[in-house]
Amino acid sequence: MDMTKRFRRTKEILIICLAAMIGTFASSAAWGQNGSSWPNRPITLVVPIAAGGGTDIIARAVANEMTSVLGQSIVVQNKAGANGTIGTSAVARAEPDGYTIMVGSIGTHAANACLYDLPYDPEKDFEPIALLAKYNNVIVVNHDSSIASLPDLISRAKAEPGKLTYAVTVIGSSSHLAIERFKQIADVDMLAIPYNGALAATADLMGGRVDFMLDTVVSQYGNIAAGKMRALGTTMAAGRSSVLPDVKTIAEQGYPTFDTVGWTGLFAPAGTPKEIVEKIATALQTVYATGKLQKTLGSKGLDVTTNTPKEFSNYVKQERKTWCDVIKRANIKVG
Repeated sequence: MDMTKRFRRTKEILIICLAAMIGTFASSAAWGQNGSSWPNRPITLVVPIAAGGGTDIIARAVANEMTSVLGQSIVVQNKAGANGTIGTSAVARAEPDGYTIMVGSIGTHAANACLYDLPYDPEKDFEPIALLAKYNNVIVVNHDSSIASLPDLISRAKAEPGKLTYAVTVIGSSSHLAIERFKQIADVDMLAIPYNGALAATADLMGGRVDFMLDTVVSQYGNIAAGKMRALGTTMAAGRSSVLPDVKTIAEQGYPTFDTVGWTGLFAPAGTPKEIVEKIATALQTVYATGKLQKTLGSKGLDVTTNTPKEFSNYVKQERKTWCDVIKRANIKVG
């Protein structure tokens, strides 16, 4: 074989080998993107509200337990602001690779769409993964408050319309919508004082700067148990809170149609591979199967439960319709 032919043959072999290498690399990359190698580095779990509230407590407990199941650390990152919009928008724009997920709620994925001109679409920009928990809310006053009961609060509100003040932890949250709904059925006029999270709202309630607040049982149970707060009524009509068995539901106290429940769930950016979404949901089911979270968070008043991505997607769609109807009927407006 002359030198020209030998060179051509060598060139052909090199091209064939190079093509094979590229094909193998592309196949491996595609396989990895589909979730086979996920996770191989830490995962960021975004909480779009300030630290200290019920959603934050749930997120940190879940992250801690899922770390051992997935074999990678889950770093909780609070990105508060604009009633959850800042953190939620950041996740909507994140790379859909499973390394950035978020804890969403009624506010971020149901109510906010009916309150704001959002920079994200709560339905199109996210992949619902699974429900984390449902939770009861409770009306509380400072322990030193002269308001002794729910009937007392209502009578005072009727006697002096617009004078009683209540803290709103986050506009559009389940607790905010619950109190607005309560105002409707009790036919009372009270003044809302908005905050950016439960900690600041609680501090002002304890300091006597607002008259009362409606917040999650999980956020306020410690204060109630310590005698710093007085609970006037819980919002879930199905039954009393397991950790506040002596506190009557609002339904029991003359308002049988009043029934509200909050929820928290996991979401990923739209386009996250189905295999990764399923892995996260399966890991969550593995954690819940141990019963540890139910014991830990259940002791604080949470109904800790999960479901499949499809079930959760359907649930969120129904919640969006329900709460947007509430907002419309209540004529809730923001800035």
